[in-house]
Amino acid sequence: MTALTLEALTKTFPRAGKVVDSIELRIEEGEFFTLLGPSGCGKSTTLRMIAGFEEPTGGRILFDNVDVTHDPPNRRGIGFVFQSYALFPHFTVAKNVAFGLQVRKVPREEARRRVAAALEEVQLVDLGEARVDQLSGGQQQRVALARALVIRPKLLLLDEPLSNLDKKLREETRAALRLLHQSTRVTTIYVTHDQEEAMAMSNRIAVLNRGKIHQVGIPEDIYERPATRFVADFIGRNNVLDATIRSVSDHCCVVSFADGTELLVDTRRRAPGVDLKTGARVGVCLRAESLQLSSENGVFSGVVTDVEYGGPVRSCIVDTALGKLQIEVPGSSARPAAGQRVRLSIISAAVHLVGAV
Repeated sequence: MTALTLEALTKTFPRAGKVVDSIELRIEEGEFFTLLGPSGCGKSTTLRMIAGFEEPTGGRILFDNVDVTHDPPNRRGIGFVFQSYALFPHFTVAKNVAFGLQVRKVPREEARRRVAAALEEVQLVDLGEARVDQLSGGQQQRVALARALVIRPKLLLLDEPLSNLDKKLREETRAALRLLHQSTRVTTIYVTHDQEEAMAMSNRIAVLNRGKIHQVGIPEDIYERPATRFVADFIGRNNVLDATIRSVSDHCCVVSFADGTELLVDTRRRAPGVDLKTGARVGVCLRAESLQLSSENGVFSGVVTDVEYGGPVRSCIVDTALGKLQIEVPGSSARPAAGQRVRLSIISAAVHLVGAV
């Protein structure tokens, strides 16, 4: 197992400009660590620099405190799974998996044993002689994993490997990846734009936007305690409303929204750097599931403009004086309909404060 350190890692392209901006990051041995963010945020470029496929413009990459910044990929001991899998369609499964061992001139008998073990790890033992072009997308994905693992990499790098699979197969493969990581304990760095995928699989997550890391933390912290307004907007179904702090006392403050509505907030539920002075501007995060339909004492009122049935929950849009709010209600309880006027109450323990911008 290998730990990874990125020191002021930067990448600038002639036309695109700076796509990775002085990233500082430490990934511990044996972690399943995810780089999460929207398209174009720099996550795949960061992964390619870790692999050695891209040369950094500045900064350092260290494997176990050894500087590998300028080492070629074949000297880094990494396994890489591409979004397209990059398999040889005319090879059998076993030959695809064995390719990296042949390049490294591993003796034939040892290579045979390692290929068999890798296929067993990904549950493809019976398909060793099948051609890759005869396999399903999920099976091809597992072949790519086996090929990356068979070389016994220091780091396993995965660049959106599930994006070509349907929802059910993605969920099944996520579970298989978790089990595989638990059995191998290889340090794994995973790139995705899918927040649900990141939450389900990761020990820790780094949220990126425009080449910068906005927050690093365990999934619960990323979801429940966003560090910046971007993270609050990007993760989950979050409503972030502008407000002004009216008063502050021990462990609580009163915030006022644009329509004059006031709300008591626990000041311990705030992002680092949030100014708690009277008159300061803040962003108030109200997750969709923290807003509930209320018959009487609702904080907000509005009209339901859209309802999306999703089985366990109904996702609704409510048009209020503060704008459109996303809410989620249990599918088995209330059944709001478009055009219905409703009042909304708030689960106060779920309210979180972030910076105004």
